[in-house]
Amino acid sequence: MIGNTSARRCVIAAIDGSPLSRPVGMLGIKLAAGLGWDLVLIYVVSSHVLSGSRATYMRASVPEEGPPAYYPVTDKALHEELREVSLIAEEICKMAQEKGVKSKFMILEGDPVSILLREAEKYGGILVIGYRGKRFREAGMGSVAKALIDKSKIPVVIVPPPQE
Repeated sequence: MIGNTSARRCVIAAIDGSPLSRPVGMLGIKLAAGLGWDLVLIYVVSSHVLSGSRATYMRASVPEEGPPAYYPVTDKALHEELREVSLIAEEICKMAQEKGVKSKFMILEGDPVSILLREAEKYGGILVIGYRGKRFREAGMGSVAKALIDKSKIPVVIVPPPQE
């Protein structure tokens, strides 16, 4: 894992625990290795999903120096999703290390589009995301992929769903 990557460009791979997370991570590794950049894996949890109520707490990765963050996890399904995403991220980071690519994993809270755009601006480079739909929705329909393509200042690479 890498500490502070803000001094160099990175490939940012957005993962979510879906079957597309591994292909997104693998493409992120391939791009980072080819460009000599670092890899930053990001999982975004929507703010409305996390609450301050009493619950079990899951340790989030620490993106920068400082104390670890703990997120309350009140929903069993969310707890399982966070566990699955963490396992996938660990697997991708191990593969990155084997390829000589420095990597880190961050769990961030907020609107996925806003968070990914903020991190893209912070790290520069390339943003790799998965797209589960069959085709892009019309403007205003709420597609994260479409919003990122429209608003990102860095290249966005879309990993499509596997052909059935």
